[in-house]
Amino acid sequence: MVYSPFMKGRRVIYCIILALAPCALFAFLSVSGALSPAGDWVYDHFLGLSAQAVPASEILVIEPDPSLPASNPTEADVVSALSLMTEMNVRSSVFATPFSGDGSRSASGDSPGSSLSVSFAREFSRIDENIRSLFDAIRLGSIRPKDASRYVSDLISTVDQGKSRLLDEATGSGTESNGPSWFLDTTFAALPVSPATDRGRGPETADDDAGLGRFSFEHQNARFPLPLAGGRIASPGSVFEGARGGGLESAIIDADGVRRRMAPLADYRGRRFAQVGFAALIDRLGNPAVDFGPDRVTIRKARIPGRGILDLEIPLTKEGYALIDWPRPDAAEGFRRLPWNDLVDCARVESGLVSSLRTMEKAGYFLGRGNSSPVSLWEYASSLDSRLTRGDEAGLADWRAARERFYAAAGRALDRGAEDRAVEALAASGQAGAVQSGSAAPTSAEDRIRGDFASARETLEELVTARALLAKELGGSFCFVSPSGPGPGSTPFGKPASSAVASAALVNSILSGRVPREAPAEYGIVLALVLSLLAAFLAFSLRPIPAGAIGAGLALAAAGGCAILFVRSGLYVNPAVPAGSVLASSLASLAVATSPVRSNRRSARKRFGARVSREQLKRIVVSTVPSTGEKREVSILALRFTGPGEGFESLDPGAVARALNERRSAALGVILGSGGTILVDGGDGLVACFGAPLECPGREGLACRAALGILVAGTPGKGSKSGSGFQADSIGIRMGIDSGSCVFGDMGITGGYSAVGEAMDFASRLAGLNQSYGTSILVTEPVRMAVGEEFLVRKLDRARSSRSVTAMRLFELVSGKPDGDPETLAAIGIFHEALERFEEKNWEKAEALFRRVLADRPDDGPSRAYLERCLRADPHREA
Repeated sequence: MVYSPFMKGRRVIYCIILALAPCALFAFLSVSGALSPAGDWVYDHFLGLSAQAVPASEILVIEPDPSLPASNPTEADVVSALSLMTEMNVRSSVFATPFSGDGSRSASGDSPGSSLSVSFAREFSRIDENIRSLFDAIRLGSIRPKDASRYVSDLISTVDQGKSRLLDEATGSGTESNGPSWFLDTTFAALPVSPATDRGRGPETADDDAGLGRFSFEHQNARFPLPLAGGRIASPGSVFEGARGGGLESAIIDADGVRRRMAPLADYRGRRFAQVGFAALIDRLGNPAVDFGPDRVTIRKARIPGRGILDLEIPLTKEGYALIDWPRPDAAEGFRRLPWNDLVDCARVESGLVSSLRTMEKAGYFLGRGNSSPVSLWEYASSLDSRLTRGDEAGLADWRAARERFYAAAGRALDRGAEDRAVEALAASGQAGAVQSGSAAPTSAEDRIRGDFASARETLEELVTARALLAKELGGSFCFVSPSGPGPGSTPFGKPASSAVASAALVNSILSGRVPREAPAEYGIVLALVLSLLAAFLAFSLRPIPAGAIGAGLALAAAGGCAILFVRSGLYVNPAVPAGSVLASSLASLAVATSPVRSNRRSARKRFGARVSREQLKRIVVSTVPSTGEKREVSILALRFTGPGEGFESLDPGAVARALNERRSAALGVILGSGGTILVDGGDGLVACFGAPLECPGREGLACRAALGILVAGTPGKGSKSGSGFQADSIGIRMGIDSGSCVFGDMGITGGYSAVGEAMDFASRLAGLNQSYGTSILVTEPVRMAVGEEFLVRKLDRARSSRSVTAMRLFELVSGKPDGDPETLAAIGIFHEALERFEEKNWEKAEALFRRVLADRPDDGPSRAYLERCLRADPHREA
């Protein structure tokens, strides 16, 4: 195709522009964050397609029951929960939500005065309760008057013990904290971060609190920067002052309220702080070495449960975040859960049980038990809180043993035998009659005793059942605690997610080795550019509907490929950039390809690409060429190839095909270079026209020059040697040229541009008549008249055409310069005189003149043909 290089170059430019522009646009949108919502939405769905993240069996999330109204826990609630978790052998506990406390202690530390005031209130409350219990027992008849002195003595002893405890606390209040530090050996607390303008929480900066040194996460490598918004780190509160460690909450919540990422480490004022769950994990893994890089955190020789000693790599985004591989939200696939309320309620129920036991003991129900009474054992266990220190494993064992003895003693004290003995003792004292209590109806003392025992026994059974369930859940667990409610944020699956759940998910991702990776933006941009180039190329190469379908398919393939990559390898490439870029590039390319100018160019290239020259096609693109048909005045050049005397059939087929193609290519080049249009090209000939589809001034002269040029292109020496000694220039060429009107349009089953008319038929007829005269080019009289004296021609016979009722003179086209060769001009003059004698039927004179021409030009075909005709006309003369 003559026009193909031009079209190919322009198409490449279009493809590059229409691919680069959408890529640049979507790259800018990605960098600016405009695509973040779409990318986050896609990430959530990709995460749903990936294999299920199996939660570690040791992870336990402790949060308030969502069905109950949320309330901020008091410090007493936290202390009670810590005590219970320690008793149940919890492996690690992470308080992921910063706790400020609003109960008996303040968040930032207790003053000696405030601590003592609370202790005084507690001890005097006990004294008041004991006095009330003694007088109630005497009034109800549970204690005989003769035994009252002994109970008064016990009351005085209890008061003395309270005084001793108060003196001990007052003595040590200024030097040693009385917090629950020995419950915190496995506890990690979140460090609250408060605004710099907030003067109400903790010290001004972390540097003001030397105790926060244990919360920092220092390392010899280059600092891993994660700037926090202007603020300060507050003390974790007195309740957590003895904690094993801590860290920042590091809650990253995206704009749509979803927690997808978390920073394992943070750098604050030159000190590195671990995320609180990550700090607990490092401790859980045996405190291995940790290396910090710009795009990953490496944990060296970590002791992973069930996997041995391994090196862990945590890929990070450029902001320093680690993507979380969230488990499914349903109960069968999510984390184990335990309501925070169960811990607090268990402690409160125990407090109620102890109060009931103390009342029953004061009423004389447990006479004779002494130091083995459940109340005494409970008070002994509670007293260890003020004497034990952090890390005293022996003291911790004593405390646990005391707790076990308390429950065993409570069970024995409340069994049926003890209840019957208390009733018998009451009967023996003669106090079993009915009693009046306030406005209530009179009840017997026996009923009162049995009711107290039944109520306390029911409470104990409830408590024992709850503790058994807690022991099963808490024993050996890695707990993540959020006592203050779920707070803001949700999982990618749309379920509420507190900071405790997010910390658990991060730790679980690291333990399972399934931390997703977020690929750099360059990955998506390169993929977008490649696919956009392909979509643009297809849009210019195919029809609009298939090109559009393939473009949409490429966009879906980009999204699907990113999904498969994420599901199989955990590498997340935001498909919004490649998919959006490919779709935009495809649509833009289709818009350009189907535009009127482009459509006209494509139509012209399809109809005329192989029929006209490049310059002609450029003119056709900007003009209108009807396909339904039009009538034009044109000059027709018909060409026929002829073989040697024995014909093509006797030659090597391959050699013939190569020779014909060579002569055909030379002829096509001359015709197209002269401004002609190829109408028929095939077999042993071709037909061209001058004057269609565009006007062509001097079309007859152009056709004549083209015909003469074809002869020159086919002269000996121009052809190439083919097989069997057969050369391309051994093929003869005969041409006929006629001018007239023809009808042009898209004709035939292929819809090619062609023509019908007398000029087409007569030009082809002339090409064949050359054989009769031994000529190469024959032209009609209208052509001869149009070119005037521009060409050297020789008159020949007359032929009848359907255009006229009389025969039309034919001419041989000899050359383009009539005065260039005197010998040729002289020979043509003699031939013309001989032709006149021939037409006058003067056979003898005509014969003599034709022989004269042949004497000088033995190969002159027309002279030989007419000589033979003279001889046939006068058979009596010798040849």
